[in-house]
Amino acid sequence: MFGIFRRKKDERLLLDLVKAAAEGEKKSQVNRALRFVGMTRLEKESDAQYAGRSADFITQMIMKHANVYEQTASDDDLYTAAIFIFILANHLAYVMETDFELASSSGAMIFFARNNMDIKSAMQSIFTIAKTYNAMAAENDRYLLAVGKNFVEWIETPNIEIIDRLADLFNVGRQNLKSL
Repeated sequence: MFGIFRRKKDERLLLDLVKAAAEGEKKSQVNRALRFVGMTRLEKESDAQYAGRSADFITQMIMKHANVYEQTASDDDLYTAAIFIFILANHLAYVMETDFELASSSGAMIFFARNNMDIKSAMQSIFTIAKTYNAMAAENDRYLLAVGKNFVEWIETPNIEIIDRLADLFNVGRQNLKSL
């Protein structure tokens, strides 16, 4: 009789270990992809901060491949970049099991600060972008899904071809997403 309870407990433990190994593999995959492009974690940086900073870093890389430079970027270019940061931060926060809102807003804040936006304007922009992102997510927007799918593919196999596809999607966003 007591052997039955022992087997169930062992099965649950085994399932928990398999699940933990799979989750650990996803985190390792993200860290390998980020290291591939020179992104490293800072000492005492939370998972949310790392996810946000990584989303900003990768967005910068995508912008360069799209021949968009922050110094000469239009408001629509910056808006598209901020949407990208939210999309990338979403996946990174999910894999790192951290707070998406903190990851996306910290990534966007880093981006806006680098582009000399004052804190009040940056916060207003983040609020507007969050509303846009949430509306797109609620509608299962094809653009958001395409960017997310390609980013997940890049995490799994980091290579320049996928970055180029993301750059093409960035250019599509520049033409179709308009800052408010």
